[in-house]
Amino acid sequence: MSNHEQSASRDDSASVLLPRADVVALPNPKADASVRRTFTKVNVNRLHCPAGQGEAFFWDASCRGFGMRALRSGRRSWIYQYRDGHKRTRRIVLGDVSAVTLDAARDAARKHAAGVTQGANPLVDRKKKGNALSVLVLVDAYLQHVKKSQRPRPYKETERHLRRHASPLHHDRAEALHRRDISDLLERTAKKSGPICANRVRATLSAMWNVGIALRLD
Repeated sequence: MSNHEQSASRDDSASVLLPRADVVALPNPKADASVRRTFTKVNVNRLHCPAGQGEAFFWDASCRGFGMRALRSGRRSWIYQYRDGHKRTRRIVLGDVSAVTLDAARDAARKHAAGVTQGANPLVDRKKKGNALSVLVLVDAYLQHVKKSQRPRPYKETERHLRRHASPLHHDRAEALHRRDISDLLERTAKKSGPICANRVRATLSAMWNVGIALRLD
């Protein structure tokens, strides 16, 4: 028997003795990573926690650290993630997706990002402000107060102005709010929803502040 025939015979024997091996594709470590995309009103509505998972994170390509956390329960929140001075990953919630608009959440994330570059720590700063009266607390108290006196339709308008249009101010301290903050908010509202809406938001904020003073909430 020639050397070639002996080699072929050994190969045939090995193929009988050894089990057949199927080629298994190794998992791509990048496949499970969250895909970054520029958030829009359209694609944000499609971002939900996949079936079988407890939570999922989605990240905006246009603003570093800005993202969305989606829970299995269906709840979705805007978040901002960053590294503090000790290189530890920190995350803060910017608001519920159903209550805070995409533009407002992205603006808040950029504001936090600018502070982080200057050494700020948004999570620590928020905890320090925890005992201070926030605009959101004032909004809640005011809505509870006027719900007794306003008819359903006007109340819906008031609620929309304060919870939606004024959402960028929610995490600010009421006592530290400046006229410039209000002016910036009204300018953005006028560009997005028109000057009439901006005037109504201005009137609603003014009424809320007057009631807040009367109730000694500030």
